[in-house]
Amino acid sequence: MNRTLPNLYTYAAAFVAVVALGTVYAQTADMTGTWDVIVTTKFSQGKSVLVLEQKGQGLTGYIDGRYGKADLTGTVKGTRFSFTFALTLEDGKPSKVFYEGAADKNTLRGKVTIPSVVDGTFTATRH
Repeated sequence: MNRTLPNLYTYAAAFVAVVALGTVYAQTADMTGTWDVIVTTKFSQGKSVLVLEQKGQGLTGYIDGRYGKADLTGTVKGTRFSFTFALTLEDGKPSKVFYEGAADKNTLRGKVTIPSVVDGTFTATRH
């Protein structure tokens, strides 16, 4: 009887670990695809196209909008994501742009920041 109890605990712990691991993988967003993006700031609203490729927690792709096309890199953790890219503003100054938010199947939502320039929000819909 002594040997049965430790085995029961071992099996129970293994079961809990498998369920927890499955939950983490089930909650990871799939962001690969082409997205129509609308960015809203206090100054204006703009549209762009976002093309993403996700490999595990890594995110690559490009965004094509008002300031041209720019390659991006980022990460995905569960349903949360972030990515960044560089662009040249209208005044000729180079700047980094930061997106962060949450994915929900065919919609992305979050905030966009160009440090020392503007903050805003965005919504993206998958094609």
